[in-house]
Amino acid sequence: MSVLGVAVVMVGLVAAVNLILTTAVIRRLRVLAEQTTDPHPARFPAQAILPPGERVGEFAVEDAAGAALSHTDLAGSVLAGFFTPGCEPCQALLPRFADRAGALPAIGWQALAVIVVDPDDDVDEYRRLLAPVARVVVEAPHGPVQTAFGADAYPALAVVDPDRTIVASGTDATVLEALPVRSAVATGA
Repeated sequence: MSVLGVAVVMVGLVAAVNLILTTAVIRRLRVLAEQTTDPHPARFPAQAILPPGERVGEFAVEDAAGAALSHTDLAGSVLAGFFTPGCEPCQALLPRFADRAGALPAIGWQALAVIVVDPDDDVDEYRRLLAPVARVVVEAPHGPVQTAFGADAYPALAVVDPDRTIVASGTDATVLEALPVRSAVATGA
């Protein structure tokens, strides 16, 4: 057999071994993918907060002033906002939220502001801005209020009706447009 014939046989053998090994790797990757697939995916993976039509869950916490707060205290319509220090979109939305929240009592609404913090976060600026216009809760990530609202990205806003059903929700100021604040302020109501 010539050198060329031996080379062709060797290349063929290497190609066959390569094909066998590649097939084995693909099979193993498929098995691993099946094992790591979450059998219980998030209810709303594309949502930062519960979507309209969903009900806010139950929770019981202490607010920043030390008073007890639970889902039953959300009487009437509520604007809820979730913010975290160091988040640029949160800092940009915070003044607009505070402005709208300040006008809510005139029309019988409440505001709830949740500041999501890690242990080393400074919340003084957020509390100073939010405390005069909203009931403030400071909690760690995945806290009870965030869980009740399905909030997992920040900022997140929700407009909640008196039976604790989300009317509007999202991550930007367009949610604030669902509030009747402008007409109430304009008419002096």
